[in-house]
Amino acid sequence: MRYMIMHKTSAYWEGGAKPTPEVMQRVGGMIGELQQSGVLRDGEGLGPSSQGARVRLADGKIMVTPGPFGGVGALPARYAIYRAGSVDQAAEIAARFGGIFGDGVVDVRPVNEMWDLGFAQKPAGLTTRRYMAVVNAGAASEAGAPLNPEQRSALKAFADDLGRMDMFLGIGHFEPGAKGKRLQPAVPATSRATSVATPTVQAKFRVLDGPFTETKELIGGFVTVEAPSIEEAVRWAQRYIEAVDVEEVDVRGLESEP
Repeated sequence: MRYMIMHKTSAYWEGGAKPTPEVMQRVGGMIGELQQSGVLRDGEGLGPSSQGARVRLADGKIMVTPGPFGGVGALPARYAIYRAGSVDQAAEIAARFGGIFGDGVVDVRPVNEMWDLGFAQKPAGLTTRRYMAVVNAGAASEAGAPLNPEQRSALKAFADDLGRMDMFLGIGHFEPGAKGKRLQPAVPATSRATSVATPTVQAKFRVLDGPFTETKELIGGFVTVEAPSIEEAVRWAQRYIEAVDVEEVDVRGLESEP
């Protein structure tokens, strides 16, 4: 089963800060370990909300608010990653995606590329960039309600339409928060080792079972792994905390529905 290991952003990253070479080296080492173990499926970091937009859907109306914005006290329920030529176009696509699931809030933010972080040159002639649209959870998604036939059909049409334009990159659906885990270090960041090569959970980490209290922070970045159990994914989450140097990560299962 696939699991997403994700951390929350902070005022530091929302201010437009870029990772240091040391952080990039640690993250690169973690990614290498995940690849060597055969569990890595993907992983991304997200840009600040000032480069994104918030889409609110209510009673058939769409309201788009440019960033910056903070969390709205909800967990993520679903996401789509796609290419768009501008944040306005990305918001339009997000509105269509979110509308499949009913009223709610969809946050749209750019996916960081190496050239955004100052570690490569942007390819000449590239006119689009990747965006991630995250649909906030509601009562139905947190209860694990399956999509109805109309929603499944609309979701397939959404993916097919973007695919024909070479814009579609992926869709994910989270399991309810009650099935997730939250991992927090039990020691200060300055006391953590960063050379762990084997995923093990030690006493210096706390693992909290879902359901979680609502979160008011946005996703800062994530990796998706294939693991036989959430306990195994939690072991990789320890390595993630040490590499990315964050204070908390959530581990959520990803459902297989289309």
